[in-house]
Amino acid sequence: MCASIKKDERRHVFIIGCKGIPARYGGFETFADHLVRGSRDPGIVWHVACQLSGEGADITSAATAWSQMDQTFTTHPEGEEIGTVFFIRVHSKLGKAKAIFYDVDAMTYAIEYCEKHREIQNPVFYLLAYRIGPWMGHFARRIHRLGGQLFLNPDGHEWMRRKWSRPVRIYWKISENMSVRKADKVICDSRAIKDYIDRKYRHRDVMFIPYGADMPEESELAGTEAGSAPEDLSSGEGSRRPGRDPVEDRYDSWLSSHSVSERKYCLCVGRFVPENNYDVIIREFMSVKSDMKLILITTANDELKAAIDEATGFSGDDRIQICTPLYDEKLLTRIRAGSFAYIHGHEVGGTNPSLLESLAASPLCMVLDVPFNREVTGDSAIYWTKEPGSMGNALKKACSMPREELARLRELAKERIKDDYSWPSVIKKYEALFR
Repeated sequence: MCASIKKDERRHVFIIGCKGIPARYGGFETFADHLVRGSRDPGIVWHVACQLSGEGADITSAATAWSQMDQTFTTHPEGEEIGTVFFIRVHSKLGKAKAIFYDVDAMTYAIEYCEKHREIQNPVFYLLAYRIGPWMGHFARRIHRLGGQLFLNPDGHEWMRRKWSRPVRIYWKISENMSVRKADKVICDSRAIKDYIDRKYRHRDVMFIPYGADMPEESELAGTEAGSAPEDLSSGEGSRRPGRDPVEDRYDSWLSSHSVSERKYCLCVGRFVPENNYDVIIREFMSVKSDMKLILITTANDELKAAIDEATGFSGDDRIQICTPLYDEKLLTRIRAGSFAYIHGHEVGGTNPSLLESLAASPLCMVLDVPFNREVTGDSAIYWTKEPGSMGNALKKACSMPREELARLRELAKERIKDDYSWPSVIKKYEALFR
């Protein structure tokens, strides 16, 4: 620890609302994972709530990720302990309400922890999403008695998600209102969300800090050539070179297991939920005659999968492959880089990490035209809407683009990540905020 910072002077930050670390596709999980692993400020101690059961982290995965069986993680170069994970049991019998009670239990635990450890001065409780609005006043009072602050990231428009019934959507609207009004500070990861909060609530303290992405090293993109149309590349596996990166071997195995060739597939990565519009993407892809495949690396959702299959009959099209989640980050980066295009259909929420990661690694991004996505990709992507024929025409346009135009879009995408969405700059902004 730096000698100038005493242990009892460090700022303790409690991150509540993500499913846990290490990340498994979720935006908040990806954010928390990168923030605490990338932080190098010895004046901050991070505490991250993790689900003990259900989707998210568990004892085994967290212990493996941090190599600490006592649930403590250390990433500071000097070897100083900079944080802990604490596990909250989630009971599946609560159904869809389990996320609400998980946040309530996690916030309760964090506050009680500070009440027991009076040496902690001015803690910050950073709540991700506004699921617990009806409890916000109660928690705010307890936090303020500790001399602490309650920060909120409102995420996106949860009440717009198609999976929710009308009564649930009403709850989300009420919860948003109560959460924003009781928060000491609101941090938005999207300018569009910040504009919405400013217009609707006129909160006294709202700021914008985006999510980030890592630009892959050239070695991580081995075998790809920006600006090449799918027909420009051979369909064979990459040649094996002595001493080459082992990721290439894993990538070759992945290509073989899915009977696909480099630059001969379009890719989608994210949770299999209605608001990610996989139904539209599958329908439109099937309408285009092509020897490319559409590969969705996603979470399980048998009910939604069956509904989309009934509407589209995609199970009869061997070009469509729905694959299980993949948590090998280096391999996933290589898969993005080896695709012809990444197709992004997320329409609810702020800045999406999967889009940023694809913008950093994929040769081309084809993006649903909503404000959140356009804010991120700017002029570096091809846009489509949910209107019949729109995405299909966008794919045809991409396939017929000159190499020079594809290369130009790729360079614009790289510039956006470097200039506006690099993880080091995002982490520095959060360190300055919490200190």
